[in-house]
Amino acid sequence: MSPQTITKIVIFFTCFLDAFGIGLVFPLLSPLLLDSAQGFLPLLTSDSMRGALLGFVLASYSLAQFFSAPVFGMLSDYKGRRTILIRCVSIAFVGYIIAGFAIFLKSYCLLLLGRLLEGMASGSISVTYATLADISTGRSKIKNFGWLGACWSLGFILGPFAGGYLSSNKLSTFFTYATPFWFAAILAIINLLLVFLFFKETFTATTKKQIHLLQGVINLKKAWLLFPLRKMMLAMFIFFIGWEIFALFIPIFLINRFVFDSLAIGNFYAFLGAGFVIGNTFILRLVSHIPTENLLKIGLPLFAIYIFPLIYFSSLPFFLAWLSLIPIAGAVIFALGPIHISNASRADEQGEVLGIYQSVQAGALALPPLIFGSLAVLYPSFSIWGSALFSFLSGLVFWFIKGPKLPKTPINKIFP
Repeated sequence: MSPQTITKIVIFFTCFLDAFGIGLVFPLLSPLLLDSAQGFLPLLTSDSMRGALLGFVLASYSLAQFFSAPVFGMLSDYKGRRTILIRCVSIAFVGYIIAGFAIFLKSYCLLLLGRLLEGMASGSISVTYATLADISTGRSKIKNFGWLGACWSLGFILGPFAGGYLSSNKLSTFFTYATPFWFAAILAIINLLLVFLFFKETFTATTKKQIHLLQGVINLKKAWLLFPLRKMMLAMFIFFIGWEIFALFIPIFLINRFVFDSLAIGNFYAFLGAGFVIGNTFILRLVSHIPTENLLKIGLPLFAIYIFPLIYFSSLPFFLAWLSLIPIAGAVIFALGPIHISNASRADEQGEVLGIYQSVQAGALALPPLIFGSLAVLYPSFSIWGSALFSFLSGLVFWFIKGPKLPKTPINKIFP
């Protein structure tokens, strides 16, 4: 294999590990924090407080990514991609170790710290996108970004799957809620070795740029000032809020409606991840002849209308059958953003501009657990109707807000 191919494989594995870390806790946190029998929180902790604490620890990952992604992206523009990736993976390893000990010691504060470090490390996503942009030309960018999305989806499949199975003492008496974090730490070590041994630098460092620790906040302003992309940024920001409401809080609905345990929740997220793989690898290419703005203008409201009826299903097989199209559509919507952002950026600004986009995404993903944690516990169906509401609002941006339009060309014609 060529050095470039090996570098892509390392990048894909890094992206996989980021998604693995995101999904790892989905089957764990709701049962761990909401079930008083687990003893992780004081017995007298109210349901609303449990929901708020669940929201804080869920938000910590995206919140840390919100601040780290733009910083790491800009650092990679003048220090190189390899150096920053090594730092990110090292931070991830430390975060997984701390989170594992937090479960063992029943320490909420340590768990929060571990998730913050893991989220900080996931800021490498801006570096992975920038690396692929470095080595992609023309339409190969669509292919490479699509494969990156597929690797993210695979991580999203296996992360919850591992979280559900490795935490279930039904399978082994040695398994606890800490076991998935030990496993993730091992994967982080493997990833670190791969970057050290096989990653070839893809970018020639430029002059040093001024970087602020609050670059994520600054980037939200920059996203608004990027006039040609403002409409896209706003619509995706709203959509990400809606998607995160569904992705984070659906376990509460499943526990309430179908009496799911951590094992069943892990299988459910694996089911969602499989849909993401299909969306990124097959469906995106099938719709590549449709103008991007038309896809979003029509697809976002339809997505909202389609997801809402899930509230009324009482049969699990029918619920899953109806649900199966949702992750496929979500994958296509997620894939559109970074392709456009990368195409609109100069080669020496890929890390910075993709970092701005990641700030928009991470900032949006951090809001639902911070704001809606208690609401989701008190009203389990909020995970569905809240997601539908925000997805519909994101579609309205394309219908009613005036501004510069996205290129009126099909996805496969954007790049010469």
